[in-house]
Amino acid sequence: MDKDEWLIVLLGTKQEKGLHIIVDDFYVPREQYRDKAHCRIEDHDPIPLEIFHKVVGALHSHNSMAARFSGGDRANDGLCSTFPMSIVIGSSIGKNDQEGYLLGFEYEAELTYELPCGGLGISNARIIPRGVEDWPFLWEVERPETKGLHVYLGDCSEYKESKDSNTYEYRREAKCGLVETEPNLRSSVFGYNGSRILNALPKPWQPPPPEKKGKKYVDAKVDKEIEYLYYDKEAELMDKWLELARYSDGYEG
Repeated sequence: MDKDEWLIVLLGTKQEKGLHIIVDDFYVPREQYRDKAHCRIEDHDPIPLEIFHKVVGALHSHNSMAARFSGGDRANDGLCSTFPMSIVIGSSIGKNDQEGYLLGFEYEAELTYELPCGGLGISNARIIPRGVEDWPFLWEVERPETKGLHVYLGDCSEYKESKDSNTYEYRREAKCGLVETEPNLRSSVFGYNGSRILNALPKPWQPPPPEKKGKKYVDAKVDKEIEYLYYDKEAELMDKWLELARYSDGYEG
């Protein structure tokens, strides 16, 4: 496998609202950027318009590194966000990875698909080679489980509070049936509704305000007399500060 990363664009068709993708061809961007840790399609070498409608995903190599999506792959402008399906492959096949040995590489794959509410979901995916008889890894089109599955709904706006929310857990259920669970911050056993105790407590001690003395200075910049109130010690320090300021560089008094 090449020591630098590389990518190809996968062409084919989508079925089951994006949950089943059939790849029957690929396109190699000729002027893609490549180094040991990055690869991308350059702006001056876009995917040709005549094949754009066939694009179903992208596959890129992590060479000898682990086949796991990096932070760059998952960034807003990364491959996972740019294509409806993304696959990363690597040559470091684990000892117990029978599927990797049969394919010739280890991989990670995920795709986006349409949820019943019309939003987009993200799911892991499996590679099933076409034309291979008796492939030992059984597969079927995976669909999102909805009953009893607690997940993170992210910024989904199509949800309502679930009927099984309780004192300790707040649950929101999306239109598709997915349920998110989080601690119920609106109620707790201790720490709230403590007015009975607070009302019985004496008022906290407050120190009496110190005596104040008035000091008057003239602001030469605006030719206006301004009265300053200071404590005795602060007034003494202010007098010294003003005296030093008059003889310092930059003072305009």
